[in-house]
Amino acid sequence: MKEGHEACVQALLRAKANADLQDTDGITALMVAAGRGHEACVQALLRAKANADLQDTRGITALMTAASGGHEACVQALLRAKADTELIDNEGYTALQRAEYQGHTATAELIRQHAAPPPPATTVEAAQAEHAAQAARADAAMVALLAEEAAEKAKAQAPSKTSKKKNKAGPATATADEPSEAPPPAAPAPPPAAAPKPAASAAERAEVALRAAIASGGLSTLEAAFVAAPREVREGGVGAEARALRGRLLEAQEEAEREAKQEAAAEAARLAVAEREAAREAVWAAAAFEAREAAEEAAAIAAVAAATAQTDSLERATAGDGGGGSGAAGPSEASEAAAVPDEYTCPITAEIMTDPVTTLDGFTYERAAITEWLSTKDTSPKTGATLESKILIPNYNLRSMIRAFNEARSAPSIAFP
Repeated sequence: MKEGHEACVQALLRAKANADLQDTDGITALMVAAGRGHEACVQALLRAKANADLQDTRGITALMTAASGGHEACVQALLRAKADTELIDNEGYTALQRAEYQGHTATAELIRQHAAPPPPATTVEAAQAEHAAQAARADAAMVALLAEEAAEKAKAQAPSKTSKKKNKAGPATATADEPSEAPPPAAPAPPPAAAPKPAASAAERAEVALRAAIASGGLSTLEAAFVAAPREVREGGVGAEARALRGRLLEAQEEAEREAKQEAAAEAARLAVAEREAAREAVWAAAAFEAREAAEEAAAIAAVAAATAQTDSLERATAGDGGGGSGAAGPSEASEAAAVPDEYTCPITAEIMTDPVTTLDGFTYERAAITEWLSTKDTSPKTGATLESKILIPNYNLRSMIRAFNEARSAPSIAFP
């Protein structure tokens, strides 16, 4: 039925399908066909004696669905089938009001013409008879007037005795010289003047204003017009339509306000969550920064301690014991003095250092060599492990020891006798 397959509809009707069967919402096949503008299906259902006045659970009829959709052909077919134009739905709307609300003026005019009482029959014969009756009444009035005038003239004349005798003997015949007093032809009666059209009453003006407010669709305008209307208008059909529309507008306004409040609450919740996340990240970042600084400081202290311990061990290892005896140093002592300790050489350049610095993992390098290394890498040259920081700590103790070593090595040896 929704697709308007007329042949299928006719086949089902020939198979004795129930044309008035309603679904769970009370909707019939005729309502669906009329609402979708399928005129052929509407005609077939009406020929099968489908009830055009059945109403669904919302009080809507087939004529209302056709009027709401502006389907003029379907509306005409239903009107010819004597569909009731005065039925109202659960919201108080008729088929005419539904068509007007949707702006289908042609459809509304069809329903309005069908619902209006037929004008009185005025045939040519009836008009002629009425005109003749008016003329006859005018002629009778004219004859009566002439008779009264003739009687007054007769009284005004003084009749002689002989004439009285003659009158007693019998009426005298009129002579040829006496003019005949035939009544003049009756003039046509003038047409009655049209009664002036009475001015619109206050109730009519209020009803027009209320209809205009309904058509405008504005809640404030509708409420103002409804309050200003008299009681009979508010309790009439237009008042019921205005109340129904006002209820729908209020529901729509409340729904919009609820949605706006929900959106505002959701946005506030999102902002609160975002602020909490930002605060948590800030706390985490501060804690991480403090922990990193503490770790770097601890590592630096440990590196310095390790360098100091390394220096102390070197000093103990290289310190000579003055020993007894005299004479020139032997060959073994000279070779030991000339040897360079491993702690004095840079692990990168394998040369004795002049400006030793210590990394956070505790190893010491020549400043220039380790600086060049860390410019492209972040790992330890000794272990290959990733350094937590590229901080370099000057090893002043080791530098002093290397300077003293170099000075002792460059000094001339003294031969004793």
